[in-house]
Amino acid sequence: MSTGLIVPRDVVAKMRAQSCSNCRFFNKLGDGDQECRRRVPQSTVLMIPAPPPRMDFMPRPFSSFPLVQPDQWCGEWEAIKQ
Repeated sequence: MSTGLIVPRDVVAKMRAQSCSNCRFFNKLGDGDQECRRRVPQSTVLMIPAPPPRMDFMPRPFSSFPLVQPDQWCGEWEAIKQ
């Protein structure tokens, strides 16, 4: 019994042609990461260790664009404008 998803060839071809690596919102960062700038940065709170002598954590607000891989696909792809 197969539990794998079977995707039609035309859908696979479209997903490859419309992947993050050739989307207008794809942005390569200097450290090797890539991000999607389709929407505003996502905000979260990081808990970092408090300085001594405290033995707890301090909240630190943080925001960033979602990290993506070049071969990912989201359905909101747009061609790179020339």
